[in-house]
Amino acid sequence: DWCRQQKDGPALRSLAVARYALGLFDANDLEGIEWVKSELLGGPETLVQKDLAWLMQHWEDNTCDLWEDHEATDFFWGRFASRAALTVGATLAEKLGESSLATQYKEAADQVTAKLWGHWTGQYVTETADRPLDSAVIDGFNVGYLDDGVFGPLTKEVLGTVKVLSSFFCGQYPINRADTAANIPGIMYGRYKGDVYVGGNPWILLTASLAQLVYRTAAEVAQASSVDPEIYSLLVEAYQVDENLSTDKLAEQLMGAGDGILMRIRHHIEGVDFHMWEQLYKENGTHASAGDLTWSYANVLSAMQFREKAQAAMARDVVV
Repeated sequence: DWCRQQKDGPALRSLAVARYALGLFDANDLEGIEWVKSELLGGPETLVQKDLAWLMQHWEDNTCDLWEDHEATDFFWGRFASRAALTVGATLAEKLGESSLATQYKEAADQVTAKLWGHWTGQYVTETADRPLDSAVIDGFNVGYLDDGVFGPLTKEVLGTVKVLSSFFCGQYPINRADTAANIPGIMYGRYKGDVYVGGNPWILLTASLAQLVYRTAAEVAQASSVDPEIYSLLVEAYQVDENLSTDKLAEQLMGAGDGILMRIRHHIEGVDFHMWEQLYKENGTHASAGDLTWSYANVLSAMQFREKAQAAMARDVVV
């Protein structure tokens, strides 16, 4: 039986729509801006305003997790998405001159942020107290990041989490060890410690989430003048990059690490005409569980999009 109810919908919907609305402002789309005023943040029953009002009241409620098999009140993934939705909603409210709403959303976002720091153990970020080691946080790092440094790609929290999860999944899945022995680059991630669904296997969508995170890391390094020594040491441990590289060479190696992850996915799907199922059997890498899973395709495409962004960031660093 699948767990119900999942309550991350209002956060995800309002975040997506508010970001779209801000894009209309950036494009100076006057007709679109009028639509935003009337349909998104124009009263208690308009879409974004209604979702965020609900979120401010219910972000600490008991809910089901990303995997629909566990209940708790403290999922990192949901909290990080809620923080993003409230923060972006506050920016939209300010654009519309709704200063009171903006203040309410900011205050709620600050409350969520304070709770988020409790997920850091000093070694990795937990998803929830009673299921700490869960790669849902990797997807969360991508979905909820606001380019403000909070759980950003070049933080000890994120790099420590990648280090711990990679060590765990390398040991957990025979196919990871076999691929590495066969000089197939990358690594494949599954869901969480103790997963038994269909035997507990690597998931394509989570492996692609890791690739996206690596590409985001490469982009940040490419735009940095230097990398803090503590962070550099964590990059070496998390992604096996070389020591003492310049930022441009470091960014190149991180791009290679991201490419390796996607190449490992490719290795296991090219023989089936690139169809992407939910999982790959941990013993041999063949397809398992739900066929042609939209989420798998979406996360691979998202990783490829962030690869292009990382390439662009690296190109801007080149002086001709």
